[in-house]
Amino acid sequence: PSSLVYLGDYSFFGCIAIETIAIPTSLVSIGDYAFSECRYLREVVIEFDSALEYIGIAAFDNTLPYSMKRDVIIPDSVKFIGDYAFNSFYANIIISSTSQLTSIGKGAFYGIDSGEINLTNRVEFIGDSAFGYSSDLNIYVESETKLDGWSDNWCGDQGSLTCPKIHWGKQCEA
Repeated sequence: PSSLVYLGDYSFFGCIAIETIAIPTSLVSIGDYAFSECRYLREVVIEFDSALEYIGIAAFDNTLPYSMKRDVIIPDSVKFIGDYAFNSFYANIIISSTSQLTSIGKGAFYGIDSGEINLTNRVEFIGDSAFGYSSDLNIYVESETKLDGWSDNWCGDQGSLTCPKIHWGKQCEA
């Protein structure tokens, strides 16, 4: 419903009947494991003018089959992305340069194989391996160097073939 503000923890965990999700613009928070293990999920639609601020732990973990890969644009309103929120989530993730994002949990985008992610100076925390095993992901970092509060291992095994491409001191218009 259009008045939904909070989607609770484990709301649709493991639900195989869900193929499409349209997040209402009124939704502010997606709880932990809300759509985790929804293996037949084919599409996630989040409106860019969404009020969404919080995406919980493993909220979309192990969803979207690789053959159904789609663009998923994280709305600018999102401030918190929990641990493993998009782990093994086969989508082209896009985070714009006007994002209000301040915290990205460990393994949040682990295994994402493509996308354009802008990390502004507002991002105060990035957990271990937040972008590990994401070799075709492009990360544009506003700062010239890693900020305090970012894990030393924030992008996984730096220098390896599995590390995303990092563009320091740049922003892209995603």
